[in-house]
Amino acid sequence: MLGKLIKHEWKSTYKICCVMLIFLAVMTILGCLSFRTQFWSEAFKGNDVNNLTILDYSGILMLVFYVIAIIGVICGSLIYIAVHFYKGLYSEEGYLTHTLPVSSHEILISRLLVGSCWYIIICIMAILSIVILVYSVMAIAFSVTESGSLLSYIIANRDSIFASIRESYNIESWSYVFWSIPSMIVSTVYSIMTILGALTLGQLSGKHKVMMSIVSYFAITVVQSLINNIILLPVMLTASMNNGNSFGWNNLTIVLNVVITVVLYFLSYFIITKKLNLE
Repeated sequence: MLGKLIKHEWKSTYKICCVMLIFLAVMTILGCLSFRTQFWSEAFKGNDVNNLTILDYSGILMLVFYVIAIIGVICGSLIYIAVHFYKGLYSEEGYLTHTLPVSSHEILISRLLVGSCWYIIICIMAILSIVILVYSVMAIAFSVTESGSLLSYIIANRDSIFASIRESYNIESWSYVFWSIPSMIVSTVYSIMTILGALTLGQLSGKHKVMMSIVSYFAITVVQSLINNIILLPVMLTASMNNGNSFGWNNLTIVLNVVITVVLYFLSYFIITKKLNLE
């Protein structure tokens, strides 16, 4: 039944999430086009630009819209996931959900997995969008100032560029890159579980479930920050004294996020099975 729940959850969320991804792709194209105006060409050359055309103003305005779109898609995806969770678990629709012949574990896991997958996809696409925009800007600037191809330059000087990146970010080995993947996954699952846990705590309130959910979310965030400050601060100080090596700090952050995620999961499971209040 877990597979069927995941499939149903995926079908019920893919339309809105795909619209967000399409919107992000469109804004990426428009963001790249916003730099292909006379204003930016002159600015990259170091020339003063006094007379702006309507096309220049449109490009600058489009760039502002792009920044708003990136923030809006990432935050909007979390809000959508939260609303979807609330409707499916704790609104009138929740009556049907909790009468299905499935366990509470399957209900929670299906929503946690699908919500996390969508958030990871959206975040990756947002990062990719920023990378494309930055590359587009650098390519335009490079062609104007160097009269050449940025891609050809990167390929020809890739060894020195990668060495500079490793030195700048204190990346001593590929293990840092390897550990960034589970770190991103754990961080995403933690974020989605925080939303799910806050909604579950909020439904304990008789008349103000939404407000209680919001308060619970901020309370969980504050507690998590306090735990990080108490436990991680000594590790961060040690890392700063060891030339900024943060590998141990990253590992400890992953462990703490896993622990908090597990606690919130079983707290939600207990409330759903013992304290469910859909009135």
